[in-house]
Amino acid sequence: MNGIRNAGLLFLLLILLVGCTNNDEYNEALAEFYTEADTIFFISSFALSGYSNAWSNAIDNGENFSIAVGMQQSKFEDMANASDESLEEMSKNLNTLSEASKKHPEEYDEIYQECKALYATLSSIVEQVHNPSGSLLSFNQNVNDLTQEFKSKYEIIGALLSDEVKALIKQKEEEQEKEVVTEEAEDS
Repeated sequence: MNGIRNAGLLFLLLILLVGCTNNDEYNEALAEFYTEADTIFFISSFALSGYSNAWSNAIDNGENFSIAVGMQQSKFEDMANASDESLEEMSKNLNTLSEASKKHPEEYDEIYQECKALYATLSSIVEQVHNPSGSLLSFNQNVNDLTQEFKSKYEIIGALLSDEVKALIKQKEEEQEKEVVTEEAEDS
């Protein structure tokens, strides 16, 4: 009888551990998604601001704005490509969150839906980095609208994050800061 009880307890423990591992995986995916979104937004905003300034200056100086924007695109090409790679990673994390939403809808569905919407907005922002279009006015309006949409969704997700995910994010930020300090010390 003891053997059956021990086997049952072992089985229950195994199920609990597997469940925790999945939640850890989901939380890790969410933390990575959230931090990548912030990074991509920062990089994209920098590039889009550069396009707008070059475009405006070219118009003010009677220069060809297409050439000015094209030069800026060349300047930010590596950043745009890095954003594409980060979006691919975000897509993988979004798939993990989709799985979590299906398995634990009460815990993950709302945040998954918000992440999915944020991903779509961020994809549109990155598309503007690759293909700025329209007039300067419509370009700036589109960028401003996407920026406000991003910030709103990002804040909602931030409010929905569990304490566990917030701790993971903080830990990642601290690790990144240490890496930067170490690199700066090595460069000195």
